Parts: sequence; structure tokens; C-alpha cells
Amino acid sequence: MKSYTEEQVKEMVQKAVGKTEKSFAGTFKRLKDENERLKELSRDWISVEDEVPEYSIDILLCEKFRMGRDVLIGQRDYTNQYGEHYTLGNGKKVENKITHWMPEPELPEEDKP
Repeated sequence: MKSYTEEQVKEMVQKAVGKTEKSFAGTFKRLKDENERLKELSRDWISVEDEVPEYSIDILLCEKFRMGRDVLIGQRDYTNQYGEHYTLGNGKKVENKITHWMPEPELPEEDKP
């Protein structure tokens, strides 16, 4: 079994701690950046009580139904005495209440046609 001097042990411990701190700092920064990105996304939801989207543009819709919520891609179709009406890309009418909307986000560069 190899033996080490006290100085060698201290040096090995310092190197290990330094690597751990660098690794932790990088992970912490990535998590912090991702958290900020997610916060930014959540700020983009707009209540339909505050503002309604333009007609006939693709948007993300937050649909509320009896068992929860869902996110859809659709458009504001028309308005009548009963309120705003939305349709999906396939022309199907959204039956449940839309509570929030947001502009459709940009595709990542590698996914653009």
C-alpha cells in the first residue's frame, strides 16, 4: 500500500475540492439559467380577461376543462354575444374555456424548414 505525506494528501484534497467546486458552479449556473428561461416563458401567458389575441394567427391556448388544463395550438376565430371562439389547426372548435394565450414561440434553428 502506498503512503502519502501530509502535504501530498492536502494537495490531493485541494485538487478534488477545486474540481468539485468548478463542477458545482457550472451545474448551478446551468440550472439558474434554465430557471430564468422558464420564468420568462411563464411571463408570456396572457389572460384573456386582460387581452385577446388577433384573429387568425397561430397561438398557444391554455384550455381549462373539468379535470384540469391543456395547452393547444389554435386561433381566435370569431366573437359573438357569448364571447370569443377559438379553433384548432384542423378546424375543430375548442369546446372548453380558454383562460390564457401566448404567441407561438419560434422554432429552434435546427428545426426550421
